[in-house]
Amino acid sequence: MTREPTSHERMTGQPWNASYQDEPAPWDVGGPQRAVVRRTAPHQPERPASGVRQPSRVNRRRHRTRPGPDEVPRRQRRTGLAGDHHPLLVL
Repeated sequence: MTREPTSHERMTGQPWNASYQDEPAPWDVGGPQRAVVRRTAPHQPERPASGVRQPSRVNRRRHRTRPGPDEVPRRQRRTGLAGDHHPLLVL
């Protein structure tokens, strides 16, 4: 089962891979582009990406799935659940 040659193969008379044997591919620029190097540099970014900013402490806290151990006593005091009378609260 053979495939039909591509237009490039028909035009050059060579297999597809032969086009890149002697010289680099046309899209190969020999290394990373300058813009990519600037954006990925570990020191001082040029500017933040558009619309992206570091999340504030408040925003990070909103995404927690449950309260941390330091919040439970405060929350219990505020809502009045700190007493031994609450059946679901084990102190």
